[in-house]
Amino acid sequence: LPAVSLAVDQAIREIIQPVVERSVTIACKTTKDLILKDFAHEPDSKLMSEASRLMVTKLAGNLALVTCKEPLRTSIDSHLQKLLTVVIVDGPNSSAVIKDASDNAAKENLDLGCMLIEKAATEKAIRDISEQLRAALTIRERHAASSSATPGKPKPFFDPTYQQANAAAMQYAPNLPPALRPSAGGLTPMQRKLYEAFNRLPTHRLRMAPNRGASAPSGVDARSQGNAGSESQSWDSATGTESGPAPTASVGESTNGGASATFAPSPNAEGQPSTARQANVDFKKLTGLLQQLRTAEDHIIATAKGDMERALKLAEANPDVRSILQIIRSMVETIPASATAPPAPLLQFAQVVFNELVRLRLESTLHFQLRLAVLRQLRPSTGPVATAFVKEITNFLIAAAQDPKATLQPRKHHALTVGLARTQLLA
Repeated sequence: LPAVSLAVDQAIREIIQPVVERSVTIACKTTKDLILKDFAHEPDSKLMSEASRLMVTKLAGNLALVTCKEPLRTSIDSHLQKLLTVVIVDGPNSSAVIKDASDNAAKENLDLGCMLIEKAATEKAIRDISEQLRAALTIRERHAASSSATPGKPKPFFDPTYQQANAAAMQYAPNLPPALRPSAGGLTPMQRKLYEAFNRLPTHRLRMAPNRGASAPSGVDARSQGNAGSESQSWDSATGTESGPAPTASVGESTNGGASATFAPSPNAEGQPSTARQANVDFKKLTGLLQQLRTAEDHIIATAKGDMERALKLAEANPDVRSILQIIRSMVETIPASATAPPAPLLQFAQVVFNELVRLRLESTLHFQLRLAVLRQLRPSTGPVATAFVKEITNFLIAAAQDPKATLQPRKHHALTVGLARTQLLA
């Protein structure tokens, strides 16, 4: 309904600035102080930049979510009541009808608004922390250039911006536990794992309700609308978490989803960097795994006796489903970090999975969510290859929307957009 879209739009515009400003300010201050301390002796500018991005994204996003939820619901309700009062003919029960309709619409579209605000907060936080750490990053880049110009024994590094920014706090540094003090040898393995863990934290869990009324509000990135609707509930069996990037782990380690990290290159069996590996993505094996997934789905639905809510819960704990997703992820993790384009077999299989999504009925919630989970596992973790993969998925969606043979109805198109956006598969 236009009234619902307008109410959501007005409510977001009303609260987005103070929520984003507050969340980003707190997240950036916390991130900057901790990063400067932990990286005081760490000369790697790329490592510092990536760690700060991971930390500030989670802090700002989750702060924005928990801050905006109730004010946004109240604001949507209020704006919608005003809009409906104008268009609904006055009658004996009109006030109750308006109140009930606006209350239900506010609840159904709350997560859409929350996720749009979260997106705005994370994007601003990344920009702000990059600016606030620019001087520290420049110092590291100059140190690296100086070290490469005079090869030999590595020069010790210390970041003067840490001392300048934390002069008052430095007097307490000797009293900190050893694990929390700046390490003379740079970032310690434990500290590295801590920052990597930010990428494995689940996004604040919000209950998804069916979106019957709103499309993306005007003036807000339409791709971000993919954060509401029961069809779009982003569930990843391999990790047990909701939305967010494809799971990563610490160097040489795996999450329970089978994904290994790209936070820093780790040596392979021959002692060479992981970038030297060849991708081991087998289309025939992937299609075999998809067939196994279909078999598992049939068994789960039969056990759940057609109850999709129960089927989803059963699938989350199903060892076959987890194993299939883990194997898929392990193949994707063989793609070298230096790759600039996804391997052809990966894109070929992604197209197969996407085509199944297009053909599925929206009532097939389990099948829909598992296809989204497979696509999420197919997405490389970081780098140009991840960007290229997301662009290809976006092109799949555009092509399906324009293909007259696909008969992609508006509701199905909305559900696909929602699901793909929530799993960060739209460019």
